Amino acid sequence: MKSRFIAIRYIVPTLLALQAAGAQVREPTVARTSIWIDTVKRGDMVRQVRALGQLVGEARGRTGALRAFLKVPAAQATDIKVGQAGQIDTRRGRVAGTVAGRSSATVDGIVEVEIKLSNALPDGTIAGTEIDGTIEIERLQNVLYVGRPIAGSTVELFRLEPDGVYAARMSVSFGRASVDVIEIREGLREGDKVILSDMSAWRTSTRIRLE
Repeated sequence: MKSRFIAIRYIVPTLLALQAAGAQVREPTVARTSIWIDTVKRGDMVRQVRALGQLVGEARGRTGALRAFLKVPAAQATDIKVGQAGQIDTRRGRVAGTVAGRSSATVDGIVEVEIKLSNALPDGTIAGTEIDGTIEIERLQNVLYVGRPIAGSTVELFRLEPDGVYAARMSVSFGRASVDVIEIREGLREGDKVILSDMSAWRTSTRIRLE
């Protein structure tokens, strides 16, 4: 009887300590409604550059005289060439075009790119109208790609495990980027599901639980 009491005296605290340790390493819980989950795909990927700009011209109201200029960050303008397909959005409508030229000098980290419009601008469009434009750089074939997360050539993302309940942190190497998608070089396979939201709040966690 005495030996049983001694065993209980030492075993119970040990079990409690193990339970406490388990509670401390339990994965944090993240609400699914608060994150963006995307699936890795394989196929053709259109690489584009997006930039804001303005319509300029000497004659206000004369749509034929207006010219479209985009202000592209220099780091994104390295692959822009004359003749590439482009498109502008005037908020009144979208108009297709091609790259007609680009400034040779960089001013405050910006390169100015002119888009030659292939069609008429929407009625009522005037000089000074702000535009949102895209330029098609290239079309990539048979590549792995996913929605574009936080910038960086190598990023740690949470990949969902097969049960869909847990997600584990892993390193991913990215390649060429477009407006809203990016090429995957290493770390992920077709069909993988990853969290693309800002997960800095869980930067010390290697695994999380979704609910």
